[in-house]
Amino acid sequence: MSKLHFTEAELEGLSAKERALLDEAVDLVMKKRRIMFVGYVVAALMVAGGGAFTMIIYLGREPGTFWAWSLLVPFAGVGASLWGFGKLAKRAGQKRL
Repeated sequence: MSKLHFTEAELEGLSAKERALLDEAVDLVMKKRRIMFVGYVVAALMVAGGGAFTMIIYLGREPGTFWAWSLLVPFAGVGASLWGFGKLAKRAGQKRL
């Protein structure tokens, strides 16, 4: 199991190169988490907007028309956005050589 926090004494004992590597690793993790958070917010907005879209379609439909596709569209958008932001976060979290 990896250590999740360091004491000041442990950080002081690191060499400059080790400290730079630690700082870079923390920066990459934070960048990845920010991108994932934005993805979750976009997905939540898509669910809310998609729900409103579905209600508009449902309430404005003609009797006997096929409207069930409008239930799948918001969730397809959520899935696509989560997948896309996940790929983006994964790429941003990797160290470039």
